[in-house]
Amino acid sequence: MIPTILWHQTPKHVHLLIDLKNITKEKIGIAKHNLTFSAYSSQKDYEITFELSNEVIPEESAYTINENNAKIILTKKDISEWIYLQKDKNLFKNNIKVNWDLWETEDDDEDLDQNMNSMMHQMGAMTGLNDIGPYRDLQDDDCEDDCQESNCCKESNCCEMENYCKESNGGDIENCCENKKDCKACCS
Repeated sequence: MIPTILWHQTPKHVHLLIDLKNITKEKIGIAKHNLTFSAYSSQKDYEITFELSNEVIPEESAYTINENNAKIILTKKDISEWIYLQKDKNLFKNNIKVNWDLWETEDDDEDLDQNMNSMMHQMGAMTGLNDIGPYRDLQDDDCEDDCQESNCCKESNCCEMENYCKESNGGDIENCCENKKDCKACCS
Protein backbone atom coordinates (compact mmCIF):
# COMPACT_ATOMS: atom_id res chain seq x y z
CA MET A 1 0.00 0.00 0.00
CA ILE A 2 1.04 3.60 -0.49
CA PRO A 3 1.07 5.74 2.69
CA THR A 4 -0.36 9.23 2.89
CA ILE A 5 2.28 11.93 3.29
CA LEU A 6 1.54 15.42 4.56
CA TRP A 7 4.31 17.89 3.82
CA HIS A 8 5.19 21.49 4.46
CA GLN A 9 8.28 23.57 4.05
CA THR A 10 10.27 26.29 5.69
CA PRO A 11 12.97 28.24 3.90
CA LYS A 12 15.61 25.68 4.92
CA HIS A 13 13.72 22.42 5.38
CA VAL A 14 10.99 20.21 3.97
CA HIS A 15 8.98 18.35 6.62
CA LEU A 16 7.06 15.14 5.93
CA LEU A 17 4.56 13.45 8.22
CA ILE A 18 3.56 9.87 7.47
CA ASP A 19 0.52 9.07 9.57
CA LEU A 20 0.88 5.37 10.35
CA LYS A 21 0.39 3.83 13.80
CA ASN A 22 2.83 1.42 15.47
CA ILE A 23 5.34 1.39 12.63
CA THR A 24 7.78 -1.52 12.47
CA LYS A 25 10.33 -2.72 9.94
CA GLU A 26 10.83 0.84 8.71
CA LYS A 27 13.37 1.63 6.03
CA ILE A 28 13.95 5.24 5.08
CA GLY A 29 16.39 6.23 2.37
CA ILE A 30 17.24 9.82 1.61
CA ALA A 31 19.40 10.66 -1.38
CA LYS A 32 20.07 14.01 -3.05
CA HIS A 33 17.15 13.59 -5.45
CA ASN A 34 15.12 10.65 -4.07
CA LEU A 35 13.12 9.55 -1.06
CA THR A 36 12.22 5.96 -0.18
CA PHE A 37 9.97 4.91 2.69
CA SER A 38 8.76 1.44 3.57
CA ALA A 39 7.24 0.13 6.79
CA TYR A 40 4.81 -2.32 8.32
CA SER A 41 1.76 -0.92 10.14
CA SER A 42 -1.69 -2.26 11.05
CA GLN A 43 -0.92 -5.63 9.47
CA LYS A 44 -0.09 -4.02 6.10
CA ASP A 45 3.09 -3.24 4.20
CA TYR A 46 3.50 0.34 3.05
CA GLU A 47 5.99 1.61 0.50
CA ILE A 48 6.63 4.74 -1.54
CA THR A 49 9.61 5.88 -3.63
CA PHE A 50 9.78 9.04 -5.67
CA GLU A 51 12.12 11.65 -7.09
CA LEU A 52 12.17 14.92 -5.16
CA SER A 53 11.44 18.15 -7.01
CA ASN A 54 14.66 19.76 -5.76
CA GLU A 55 17.94 18.61 -4.27
CA VAL A 56 18.42 17.94 -0.54
CA ILE A 57 21.43 17.39 1.70
CA PRO A 58 21.08 13.80 2.96
CA GLU A 59 23.77 14.18 5.65
CA GLU A 60 21.84 17.03 7.28
CA SER A 61 18.42 15.39 7.02
CA ALA A 62 16.84 13.23 9.71
CA TYR A 63 13.79 11.22 10.73
CA THR A 64 12.01 10.02 13.85
CA ILE A 65 9.53 7.22 14.36
CA ASN A 66 7.01 7.13 17.23
CA GLU A 67 3.84 5.17 17.95
CA ASN A 68 1.68 7.56 15.89
CA ASN A 69 3.74 8.51 12.84
CA ALA A 70 7.05 8.93 11.05
CA LYS A 71 8.52 12.40 10.64
CA ILE A 72 11.17 13.13 8.04
CA ILE A 73 13.03 16.43 7.82
CA LEU A 74 14.88 17.10 4.59
CA THR A 75 17.46 19.87 4.52
CA LYS A 76 17.17 21.85 1.30
CA LYS A 77 20.34 22.37 -0.74
CA ASP A 78 19.06 25.76 -1.91
CA ILE A 79 16.85 28.06 0.10
CA SER A 80 14.09 28.29 -2.44
CA GLU A 81 10.41 27.53 -2.25
CA TRP A 82 9.39 24.13 -3.55
CA ILE A 83 6.25 24.10 -5.68
CA TYR A 84 5.83 20.32 -5.38
CA LEU A 85 7.42 17.69 -3.15
CA GLN A 86 7.86 15.19 -5.97
CA LYS A 87 9.37 15.95 -9.37
CA ASP A 88 6.42 14.42 -11.22
CA LYS A 89 3.53 16.40 -9.70
CA ASN A 90 0.98 13.81 -10.89
CA LEU A 91 2.79 10.88 -9.28
CA PHE A 92 1.09 9.93 -5.98
CA LYS A 93 -1.08 13.06 -6.16
CA ASN A 94 -3.74 11.33 -4.04
CA ASN A 95 -1.18 10.32 -1.41
CA ILE A 96 1.08 13.38 -1.10
CA LYS A 97 -0.67 16.44 0.28
CA VAL A 98 0.43 19.87 1.46
CA ASN A 99 -0.07 20.54 5.16
CA TRP A 100 -0.99 24.24 4.99
CA ASP A 101 -1.53 24.40 8.77
CA LEU A 102 2.21 23.98 9.30
CA TRP A 103 3.54 25.95 6.33
CA GLU A 104 6.16 28.34 7.70
CA THR A 105 7.70 31.61 6.69
CA GLU A 106 11.39 32.46 6.95
CA ASP A 107 10.89 34.20 10.31
CA ASP A 108 9.42 31.02 11.79
CA ASP A 109 12.23 28.72 10.63
CA GLU A 110 14.54 29.43 13.59
CA ASP A 111 11.89 28.34 16.10
CA LEU A 112 11.29 25.18 14.09
CA ASP A 113 15.02 24.42 14.02
CA GLN A 114 15.17 24.82 17.81
CA ASN A 115 12.20 22.47 18.26
CA MET A 116 13.68 19.88 15.91
CA ASN A 117 17.09 20.02 17.60
CA SER A 118 15.42 19.53 20.97
CA MET A 119 13.38 16.59 19.69
CA MET A 120 16.42 14.94 18.14
CA HIS A 121 18.47 15.37 21.32
CA GLN A 122 15.65 13.86 23.40
CA MET A 123 15.45 10.88 21.09
CA GLY A 124 19.13 10.10 21.73
CA ALA A 125 20.88 7.66 19.48
CA MET A 126 18.50 6.15 16.94
CA THR A 127 18.91 3.20 14.67
CA GLY A 128 18.63 3.85 10.98
CA LEU A 129 20.44 7.17 10.97
CA ASN A 130 23.40 5.58 9.25
CA ASP A 131 21.66 6.19 5.94
CA ILE A 132 21.02 9.86 6.46
CA GLY A 133 23.38 11.07 9.19
CA PRO A 134 22.54 12.88 12.41
CA TYR A 135 20.48 16.03 12.53
CA ARG A 136 23.03 18.81 12.93
CA ASP A 137 22.51 21.66 15.36
CA LEU A 138 21.84 24.44 12.86
CA GLN A 139 20.41 27.14 15.11
CA ASP A 140 23.56 29.13 15.86
CA ASP A 141 24.84 29.07 12.27
CA ASP A 142 21.40 29.93 10.89
CA CYS A 143 20.90 32.95 13.10
CA GLU A 144 24.22 34.51 12.19
CA ASP A 145 23.66 33.69 8.50
CA ASP A 146 20.16 35.20 8.58
CA CYS A 147 21.47 38.37 10.15
CA GLN A 148 24.26 38.73 7.65
CA GLU A 149 22.01 37.97 4.69
CA SER A 150 19.18 40.31 5.68
CA ASN A 151 21.34 42.91 7.45
CA CYS A 152 18.89 42.89 10.35
CA CYS A 153 21.63 44.12 12.67
CA LYS A 154 25.03 45.40 11.80
CA GLU A 155 26.33 44.48 15.24
CA SER A 156 27.98 41.16 16.03
CA ASN A 157 25.39 40.41 18.71
CA CYS A 158 22.50 40.27 16.26
CA CYS A 159 21.03 37.13 17.76
CA GLU A 160 21.16 38.56 21.27
CA MET A 161 19.31 41.65 20.04
CA GLU A 162 16.59 39.49 18.52
CA ASN A 163 16.29 37.43 21.72
CA TYR A 164 16.01 40.68 23.68
CA CYS A 165 13.11 41.68 21.40
CA LYS A 166 11.36 38.41 22.10
CA GLU A 167 11.99 38.48 25.87
CA SER A 168 10.98 42.11 26.33
CA ASN A 169 7.74 41.45 24.51
CA GLY A 170 6.56 38.21 26.08
CA GLY A 171 8.24 36.03 23.46
CA ASP A 172 6.37 37.60 20.57
CA ILE A 173 8.82 39.23 18.18
CA GLU A 174 5.99 40.24 15.82
CA ASN A 175 4.75 42.84 18.31
CA CYS A 176 8.30 44.03 18.89
CA CYS A 177 9.52 44.21 15.32
CA GLU A 178 7.69 43.92 12.06
CA ASN A 179 10.54 41.80 10.75
CA LYS A 180 14.17 40.98 11.47
CA LYS A 181 15.34 44.09 9.65
CA ASP A 182 13.67 46.22 12.34
CA CYS A 183 15.22 44.23 15.19
CA LYS A 184 18.05 46.67 15.86
CA ALA A 185 15.78 49.71 15.85
CA CYS A 186 13.17 48.33 18.21
CA CYS A 187 15.64 46.69 20.59
CA SER A 188 17.95 49.66 21.02
